[in-house]
Amino acid sequence: MLRRFPAAGVPAAFLVWSVLFAPPASMADETTALGKLAASLEPGEWGELQTENLDLKVFSDGGHHALQYTDEAVWNPITREFVFSGQGHGGGNRFVKYSEATNRWTRLEIPAEYDAERRSGWGFVHAYDHQALDPATGTYFRACYGRTDIRAWDKDGNWRLVTDIPDRLRVKGHITRGFEYFPDMNGLVVFLSGDGLHLYDLEKKEWRTLADKLGTYAYHEIARYNPVHKVVVFGGGNDSQGYSSKNLWKLDAEGNVKPLEDAPFTVGVTHTIFTVDPISGKYLVFNRRGEFFEYDVTADEWKKLTEDKPPLATVGSDLRASAIFGGVAAPVGTHGVVMFVKYGGDDSKVLVYRHSASPAK
Repeated sequence: MLRRFPAAGVPAAFLVWSVLFAPPASMADETTALGKLAASLEPGEWGELQTENLDLKVFSDGGHHALQYTDEAVWNPITREFVFSGQGHGGGNRFVKYSEATNRWTRLEIPAEYDAERRSGWGFVHAYDHQALDPATGTYFRACYGRTDIRAWDKDGNWRLVTDIPDRLRVKGHITRGFEYFPDMNGLVVFLSGDGLHLYDLEKKEWRTLADKLGTYAYHEIARYNPVHKVVVFGGGNDSQGYSSKNLWKLDAEGNVKPLEDAPFTVGVTHTIFTVDPISGKYLVFNRRGEFFEYDVTADEWKKLTEDKPPLATVGSDLRASAIFGGVAAPVGTHGVVMFVKYGGDDSKVLVYRHSASPAK
């Protein structure tokens, strides 16, 4: 299945590029199913990736599925794997990966103590914005709903405690956060809406505050690294009292925080899928109505790309009956595309989207 969007223009800054996230097409393996599909796509085109073992049981034990209440997964450029962990309401924990080499989905082991504690301890619970990856080492980081501890999973399959978010940095009652790994600062970025932006320096093993009193207390915040422009865009969120946020900020590699123009709609988990094109560095944002926007962080400008709903908006339906609920995205710099998974029970789909032409083409 292919579907073309009107081309949004070919970005000029093709060579502003991180090898860890987006190696030239000549380095990408075009003999794999993912590689072949990615290479066949023109800018503005979508394709459906037919994978093995993508059935109901991968993301669900028969109850609510694990792709609820999140919009992100991560891509490991070292192992060429799409990695995700999460849990639906009352459902079982899921820790899964897609391997490009085998074109197959696999459930990974969860330590028994983590799974047993999912209701009162560290268990994964909803994914929210609580996962990140270091592309240089392949280390997968996981924060957790309502908890202070941050853990890591390495290439050998070992879990370890990385750090705890200090009480002095937490607003009372905070249960979620925007969470991201920032390679250019070698640290974990944590955004607590209504409080501030904090960084855990992995080398120094210490916390520091980068900005205070940002926004209003909410949850469903996000933080997204941009491998082209070397910034993290963060913000958004909502609460149970009807508050919803269009506020966004930008963090650069020197630790400077700058407010951005408000988004044209609420941003955050359950409201948007907020991802980034690994070639141009344009953010790609899909809202609950199924509308598709491009956000240029350098110009601080939003642009609606098409009146047509993207294919991911037509896959399945969920509790909230929105176009994006139950969908996650991960930029795949290996092939210069974005990979989406949208839950629809046994009709779940993997979609691949190319926003920009490869520099090598």
